[in-house]
Amino acid sequence: MTNKKQCLYIMLCAITFALCSCGVKPKHVDSPQGVENDTFPRTYPKSGL
Repeated sequence: MTNKKQCLYIMLCAITFALCSCGVKPKHVDSPQGVENDTFPRTYPKSGL
């Protein structure tokens, strides 16, 4: 009976930790190297308006 309780407790802690860590985001992320010179293709042609 004790083994089942320990297993349940460990699984409950693991699930709780996984759910709590999902929303953690860093405060600042540096952009990758070369992003200043990077151009992205346009999906539509440039309009003449």
